[in-house]
Amino acid sequence: MCGVAAWFQQLGVLSCLLMPLAGPEELLPDERDGMEPAILEALDAQGAEKVREPDDDTRFHLLQAIHLLCTSKISRQYLRRRRAYPLIRNYDLWEPSEKNKEVVINIVNFLIRDEEEGDNEDILGKKPESSDASGGSSDLPMGQNAATHHGNADLFKRDMVELDDDHGAAVYEID
Repeated sequence: MCGVAAWFQQLGVLSCLLMPLAGPEELLPDERDGMEPAILEALDAQGAEKVREPDDDTRFHLLQAIHLLCTSKISRQYLRRRRAYPLIRNYDLWEPSEKNKEVVINIVNFLIRDEEEGDNEDILGKKPESSDASGGSSDLPMGQNAATHHGNADLFKRDMVELDDDHGAAVYEID
């Protein structure tokens, strides 16, 4: 088992994120095959009595965390191997909130896509392939970026903050 997969399993990351979103729906044997053991045990123990997280905001943040996992190729592969998709699919059929459904669609798009040879390792921090000199994408009017296009240039204002002088690591704070 690779380092990230062992780390995920040891910490129970996937169980903590998926269990509050899982419901009482029956899973087919092939959907259960390879699923995280802690999830299977909990689903079997609760059966038809399993209740999803009632708070819309909590569900949103759980989905956001899963979405962040999808930005790394190795994490996407782990989510696929551990059969996260059937739980996300069942959750999507149940979810009443449009805001949450949008995040679910993004997660599903990551999970069902084919990983191409030479595909980007990580999604976050990558520049779009078609960007003009002003930093905006080619879909926006000339000279506009996402912030100015949506009428709020200050939304994406960034300040660089040094974290570690020895290693030159930096992070951007978004105001």
